[in-house]
Amino acid sequence: MELGTRGTRSQVQPGNDKQEALPRLLMQDFRKTKIRRFLIMTNETTAQLDRLMAKCVEVASTVLTDQEAIIEIRRCEPTFGRNYTNHYKVYLATLDPSGVNPINQRCVVVSITSNMDSALVDPYLNCDSVKELV
Repeated sequence: MELGTRGTRSQVQPGNDKQEALPRLLMQDFRKTKIRRFLIMTNETTAQLDRLMAKCVEVASTVLTDQEAIIEIRRCEPTFGRNYTNHYKVYLATLDPSGVNPINQRCVVVSITSNMDSALVDPYLNCDSVKELV
């Protein structure tokens, strides 16, 4: 290889003609397309999780008293049936006047169907019966 050229050895060795370069270019294009699809799927998944979380906060806020606040939300294992149902543990508490120390903590389970047609604070599930996702 001569000094000053910007190639690798494989580019200047004999046998690297267009027939061998074409599959390599197709593979590179395939990888780029696959990465683009993955990024689009990741963005869609993130947007769906954001919508689920917003729905969870909306539903959980319906059971809040005037002094209570949501202090934590944890995603739990879904249930599979006719519909895929997401479950969230929502921890509620009354805040002291400084707004720092929560007192009277309680937990409710919010269930949201996969298509978000139905969402409710599930009275039949308690927080101990739903396993959290790690």
